[in-house]
Amino acid sequence: MAIATSKRKPEPGAEGAVTQGPPSRLGEELRVTGRLATKGELAVEGAVVGDIFAARFVLESGGYFEGNVVAQEVLIHGHLDGRVIAPVVKVGVNATVNGKVFHHTIMVEEGARLDARFPWRPMNYFEEGQYELQET
Repeated sequence: MAIATSKRKPEPGAEGAVTQGPPSRLGEELRVTGRLATKGELAVEGAVVGDIFAARFVLESGGYFEGNVVAQEVLIHGHLDGRVIAPVVKVGVNATVNGKVFHHTIMVEEGARLDARFPWRPMNYFEEGQYELQET
């Protein structure tokens, strides 16, 4: 599997807010394969296979994601298989997470199903883009 280095990272807004652009939502009937990028929030109710770059990523309950996520904040309520790179991660009660979650701060609600590694990283890891993404 090839490794690609990515220096792309979402930046906080002027007043510390994570999102910069308008929110985007992929509905429950939508299936997407590829690389998605937004300066704002991306909420997924359907299924995505690929890479996501967003200021804030929300995987809704019933949603499915497989691949790499790079964001400032990630909220997981659905099924995630892959790698998450985000300083702030929240895993909801109905979530299923398989893979690796690089974080600085994480919150996991009781009842979440986890088969993943959760390596802690200092904030400069996210600020300097020291991570590598696996090609999906």
